Amino acid sequence: MLSFEDKEGNRPFVKMVEIAKDKGEGYVKYYYNNPRTGKIEPKTTYVKLFKPLNWVIGTGIYDSDIKDDLKNK
Repeated sequence: MLSFEDKEGNRPFVKMVEIAKDKGEGYVKYYYNNPRTGKIEPKTTYVKLFKPLNWVIGTGIYDSDIKDDLKNK
């Protein structure tokens, strides 16, 4: 995954590791395939360093899913 580049040439998984190790936690914005739509879409992931095991743990959401949720409320 570290060699993956999104459509803008960003290497988001490298960035996730950098943010977690440098700051302890943070957000990364990038483009990734949304399995629900089958399209490359903007995505935001939150990552945090789990210090006891030196693991980077993250969770993400597609911008379109947020927009859909807000529209349906």
